[in-house]
Formats: sequence, C-alpha cells, structure tokens
Amino acid sequence: YRFDQEDLESPDNQFWELLYPGRYTEASVEEGYTGFHQLFHSETYISSQLAFGKNSPNKLDKFELHPLKEVYARPRNEKCQERQDLIPYLREYGNKPRDLRGEECSYFSLAYRCQNIREYLSEQDLSLNQSLLLAEVNEVNRLMKDIVSNWLQHDSKLSQTQIDYLYQLASGLAYTAYEELRSFRQESKTTEMLLVLKYFAANSIIKSLDWITD
Repeated sequence: YRFDQEDLESPDNQFWELLYPGRYTEASVEEGYTGFHQLFHSETYISSQLAFGKNSPNKLDKFELHPLKEVYARPRNEKCQERQDLIPYLREYGNKPRDLRGEECSYFSLAYRCQNIREYLSEQDLSLNQSLLLAEVNEVNRLMKDIVSNWLQHDSKLSQTQIDYLYQLASGLAYTAYEELRSFRQESKTTEMLLVLKYFAANSIIKSLDWITD
C-alpha cells in the first residue's frame, strides 16, 4: 500500500506506476495488514561462504559480512526451520488481507539473481533504434562519471552555471525517457529495458549533483 497522496504523485511513483500499472493502491485503514507477509531485511550474496547485510531491521544494526549459513534457512526456534511451501503474500494488485495468525512458522526467504545488463545487451541483436538508445545511455553514464571524478579532484570544482546546466540536461533526459516509455507499446522487452536504463542514468546525474552540492 501507499499512504501519502503527495508521495503517490511524485515523479518516482509515476514512473513505477508506468511500469507496473495498478500494482500498488492507496491504503485503506480498515484493511490493515493482517495476513500480509513482511520483509524483514535483505542480504547480498558475496560468495558460497559469505553474505553482506544486517541481522535485523533495526536501524541501529550495522551492515556487515557474516557466514551465509547464518542467513539462509536459519531456524527461528527449535520447531521452525525455513519453509519451502510458502510464497510471499504481498500488498499488491488488489490483494485482500488473509488471516495467517497462529501459524507456527511462516519464515521463508526468496533469492534473486541478476545478470549484468551490459553482458545481456551485448548478446542481443539490437535494432538501429536500440543501438542509438544504448549509445545515449553510455554517454549519460560517462557524463555522470566525469561529474563524480571532477568533484573528487578538490582543485577542480564545477561552477554554479555548469551545475545548473547539468541539472537541466539530466531532468530533460529523464523526462524524455519517461515520455518515451509512456508511449511505448511493449513491442520489445529490450527496448523497455533501454528506456528504463536511460531514465535511471539521467537520475544518477541528478543524484550525483545533489551529493556534490550538499
């Protein structure tokens, strides 16, 4: 669920709604949370022996490396080992609350594996338009790296005029990517991925500028 109407209208949420229409709806106080599974925390796989993450969702708990065996299929008590028969029941696509109270063990985990996007795209037979999109994304990423590199060189600072120009450029690129996605007809998942990359690449410039001007 979402709770704040202003948050619903933010550019980030509009972009999310564009990719996943109807996935999240405004919260109803009457429905509450009963029956929905909660995400405790996430872990990043480092190796067959190590994971990187937190031991609890407590904001004071530090991120650190720890043995993978302490993360995956860890029992919560003597009677409760990770269950393989459960799937997450999430607050999305109009799901209604389901009463699962009294379950002796509702502990489980999900694993996701991502392929390197550049490796994936290198294996695709890109059309001319897709190749031009990828070139544009690469150029935006190069510009972002230049901004950060420039900031790290303490004797080389961006002027306010340069910063204003880069903000305007990045905002325009993000808006263009959003509008291109809005008119996109789902003809190609690769094209959709490239437009999403363009949107995030443009916003990485904005975030980098926020960082160096903070």
